[in-house]
Amino acid sequence: MHTIELVNRDIEFLTIEKFMSLTAKEKSKIQSVKIIPPSLDRDDFGKIQVKYKVPSYRVAGIS
Repeated sequence: MHTIELVNRDIEFLTIEKFMSLTAKEKSKIQSVKIIPPSLDRDDFGKIQVKYKVPSYRVAGIS
């Protein structure tokens, strides 16, 4: 017998590239957006914190 572990996803951190590539349907599911600026010690452009209108679940692991 296998157990599937699910994780609640109501807030997600996306890269700028991933956020910009969201479809209109995906964007319609977003409640709010917060820009997380880049740190000086990192080579990225920061992140986008996305809060969804309706939480969803994703598979975290199967044991």
